Amino acid sequence: MSSPARSLSSALAVLLPVFALLSGGCAAGTVRGTVNEQAVPAMAQGGWVEVELLGMPYVQLITTTVPNACETYTAVLQAQEDALDQLFRDFDTEKAQLAFEAAEQDNLPETYWQTIFVVSAADLERAVGDYDLSESAAGLSVVHVTGYTDWHDYFSTGVAGTQSQTSVAVSGDATVASLGNDRMSASGEADLEDGSGGDAGTVSFELQGDFCQSYSDLM
Repeated sequence: MSSPARSLSSALAVLLPVFALLSGGCAAGTVRGTVNEQAVPAMAQGGWVEVELLGMPYVQLITTTVPNACETYTAVLQAQEDALDQLFRDFDTEKAQLAFEAAEQDNLPETYWQTIFVVSAADLERAVGDYDLSESAAGLSVVHVTGYTDWHDYFSTGVAGTQSQTSVAVSGDATVASLGNDRMSASGEADLEDGSGGDAGTVSFELQGDFCQSYSDLM
């Protein structure tokens, strides 16, 4: 049976890449330690949005190696939504597939890294504080995207970004130091598992970012 931490982290991983929408400022993320014996590069940008996971409101803080991330991923999401809308209008599968795949291929690198931290946040002010990553109130994933979304995989699984290596926190501690005035920061330590339940390493992390308005405008 899945632990609460794995269930939450797996749910947030489903949102990649089209929901990983970040702000374009000078925010950054640092992950110290190795994940599946790989060093995680410094994250160029970070940001946060409000999302609903497992039927509950959460705040999602993401850092990434993708440049101009908020604008880039907003463009990807909008283009993919347009492709799906067009498919439902004219049922031209080939046209929709080309547009859907081009949304990523024209805007994103084929490989990149992301960290995703989520915390229960029905009240943003009360979300500041300490969390146990083995419980369902907070979760962390470290994701190495290794290829573009496959159209056929997307429709069989409902998951964008299926070509990726995702490691999730099953234990550890995290602190949300700030959340407000369009800024969020979090840090902590986490024991990670890979997709097959194997040990993926122990890391410490420091994440921060600004609110991504353009993604919220699409919700």
